[in-house]
Amino acid sequence: MLAAIYCRISSDPEGTALGVQRQEEMCRALAARLGVVVATVFVDNDVSASSKSKKARPEYAAMLRRARLNEFGVILAYSNSRLTRRPQEYNDLIDVAMKHKVRISTVASGEFDLNTADGRAVARTIAAWDAAESDRLSERVKAAADQRAASGKFHGGPAPLGFRVRDKTLVVAPAEAKLIRFALARIMAGDSLGAIVKGWNSKLVPTRRRTRWSAMVLRHAVRNQALIGLNSAGVASWDPIVDLATFTGVAHVLNERGQHGVPHQRSSLGGGLTHCGRCGARLILSTSHANSVMVCVAGRTAHPLDGDDPRAGPTRLSCGKTMMRADRLEVYVFDAVLNMLPVSFMSSRSRRSETLNEIERLDSLMLDLESAQQPDWEAKGIGRAAADTRHLLDETREANAALTAVLERVQFHEIFAGGVDWRSWSIPRRAYFLRSIIDRIEIDPLPVGRKSPPHNPQMTRETWERVERDFWDEMAPQRIRIMY
Repeated sequence: MLAAIYCRISSDPEGTALGVQRQEEMCRALAARLGVVVATVFVDNDVSASSKSKKARPEYAAMLRRARLNEFGVILAYSNSRLTRRPQEYNDLIDVAMKHKVRISTVASGEFDLNTADGRAVARTIAAWDAAESDRLSERVKAAADQRAASGKFHGGPAPLGFRVRDKTLVVAPAEAKLIRFALARIMAGDSLGAIVKGWNSKLVPTRRRTRWSAMVLRHAVRNQALIGLNSAGVASWDPIVDLATFTGVAHVLNERGQHGVPHQRSSLGGGLTHCGRCGARLILSTSHANSVMVCVAGRTAHPLDGDDPRAGPTRLSCGKTMMRADRLEVYVFDAVLNMLPVSFMSSRSRRSETLNEIERLDSLMLDLESAQQPDWEAKGIGRAAADTRHLLDETREANAALTAVLERVQFHEIFAGGVDWRSWSIPRRAYFLRSIIDRIEIDPLPVGRKSPPHNPQMTRETWERVERDFWDEMAPQRIRIMY
């Protein structure tokens, strides 16, 4: 008679599988006493069999499937509760035993003849009590975890990424915390979760279980409020890894992206940033042309996020009159943005601080001049100059305040960490940079009577490219409006 061994343990956080190994050894001893030959072993390690568990048990399902194929006639387990704690699953087991004449023997619970009414009744009763005990255990564990959390302690279980458990609380794990901070910085700079984990996997950065990183694991880790020192009850309980501003900023960025942390657009100018200046509809990236273009698709119903633009008309349909090359538009927009926000000013906190200090010094000097007597001003020949200087300082202060408001919307030092050449950035990083600064880009159709220059076969390639470029340089400022 051939037999199959089934081993299961609910919790193995260390991944050592010692518990299931001990079960297998005892089941093999049982097989020797029964005089059956072990043909195969099924193991579900670190998987609960209670009704509260949401994890699948693939090996248990495989065992039942192969039993129905009559590959073995005996199932061996340490106890009934190792097989299952769910009455419904026990009914499936009984069905297999009845239809395929499979015996079930256990080390601790004995043997039940599921081919008799009494044997099935006893088995179902034991399964019901196993399920009840599992439910009572879950309730006790949950109550204890809730009590620990309410008192400001760690609720229990595996430590979140970036921490380790010490004396029933969390302490920072330096190596993992460094990874977390790196990931947060890259997310704020516009990188996708997929790009981050791809880089880690290519460098063989290990996970706790020595497996590959995934975007979903990273997403869960960076959204865990344990990073800011809060336990599951929202009580401040341990030293944070990151500050609240960074944590909430990352949450905002990820909420605007898809499930895997990738922006909802295939172009840095997409995602509702670029609109038709005639009808107000979103422009769509089209790759059907020789060059990718941003195009207003005729007859397309406007997206709700387009806003109540009166140009859209009562039908809210797009006009289909606007089209522009995406690569040239991107260059134009980036040049305009970077000229508005000098990179040297954005990327250097020390220089910005020095500028503010200089403004304060000059402002203090102007206050001293204003408190002086008017004859002193005229005697020193600084009356008109002082007034002009004060006016200039006011303008500088207003400009600095406006720039500060923009700078506070994005961590520019993270965006420019890899260099200021935006062409070397990924599309998600470009998109995040533009969306952090620009509210809207509007593209008007070509003016009436103006058409793109026709191609003349007699022209050389260089001449044709120059004519086309000159036409672009003339039309772009007239057609493109960037709204900050």
